[in-house]
Amino acid sequence: MKLILRRLSLFFVFIVIGSATMVAQPRAVKKAERKQERIERKEERAANRAIRKGKKRHLEIQSDDVRKRIKKNKKMSSRYGREPFYKRWFKRKKPKRR
Repeated sequence: MKLILRRLSLFFVFIVIGSATMVAQPRAVKKAERKQERIERKEERAANRAIRKGKKRHLEIQSDDVRKRIKKNKKMSSRYGREPFYKRWFKRKKPKRR
């Protein structure tokens, strides 16, 4: 009986010590993760900025009549505000309630 209790107590001690060391992360790891996230956000912002500038440049290059057509089509398409037909066709249907 004492042997079983001794083994169980050792087992629990090892579990407690092992779980405490596995959960805690060093500060350096957390700091590196935050730094990596910051870098990724900056890259994403830079990419979005480049896309916006590219769109603006594309519009500036066009002639006046083409620019007018682009703006007119943009207004016409935004006027309706509906989701595209392919999204309506393929969206999942909600089950009917009884």
